Amino acid sequence: GSNTSSQVDAAGVNIVFNTHTTVVIARAEDLGPLITLPVTITAFEARPSGTGEVLITWTAKDINNHDYFSVERSSNGYDFEEIHRNNENMNGEEQHAFSFTDNNFPLADIMYYRIKQCDINGSSRYTSVKTVKMNNRNQIIQIYPQPAISKLNILYNSYAEGTGTIIISDMLGKNVKRETYNLSKGVQFIEVSADKLGSGMYLVTICDKNFQKISQLFIKE
Repeated sequence: GSNTSSQVDAAGVNIVFNTHTTVVIARAEDLGPLITLPVTITAFEARPSGTGEVLITWTAKDINNHDYFSVERSSNGYDFEEIHRNNENMNGEEQHAFSFTDNNFPLADIMYYRIKQCDINGSSRYTSVKTVKMNNRNQIIQIYPQPAISKLNILYNSYAEGTGTIIISDMLGKNVKRETYNLSKGVQFIEVSADKLGSGMYLVTICDKNFQKISQLFIKE
């Protein structure tokens, strides 16, 4: 009963752990949006836009002593990083709408997003975590002919425009060919010379400007 030290719980509330305190253990992302604080977040969504990007939207009202909103993302649901900060000066009861598009390379097939709200006194709290399945990643649609003779044709769908690198490696992992191409956004045809490759099985890898890699096996006659 004599313990008066204060701790901040997962909801951002200062509490004192003593003989009259009940401790509830839970995952922070399962607590849901927090509405009993200086800022009420009334909605929060994260969804793929259909072009390899993720659209994050949220609304908030009853804004008092507010400093900034931070959009955070994670590839594993535990380790988050800030990818955007909104530090507009606002206060009042009216509702505000916010949006941000994450058009950077997705780190994994499933991404996690949350919003951090920070007060001017340094206190902060988080929304629930939204899970986004990234089904719009770069894709090798087809490689032909199989087996290849003098050239390899690649039908490739890219969700980003920029420089790409094509690497051909043998089954021992040795790179035997490396070329740079200008990739356009969308489905495109890439032709790679294969006349100097010996007969056997190879792995072709396409790496875009965001270091996203996609590979597929092919056979050289």
